[in-house]
Amino acid sequence: MQFCANKLDKKDFFGKSDPFMVFYRSNEDGTFTICHKTEVVKNTLNPVWLQFCIPVRALCNGDYDR
Repeated sequence: MQFCANKLDKKDFFGKSDPFMVFYRSNEDGTFTICHKTEVVKNTLNPVWLQFCIPVRALCNGDYDR
């Protein structure tokens, strides 16, 4: 997968934002667990993250109906 964003809100007081993304999976007990975190793209409001793969086991524990 590869993601990008455009025109993000400026969150840093000085300069531009340093955006990143976090992917969570839902657990059987209703809690959430981080399964992937992208790299931080420094000083931009229009980030393009590097391509990455999340294994099915990490994303949904192999349950394709989940």
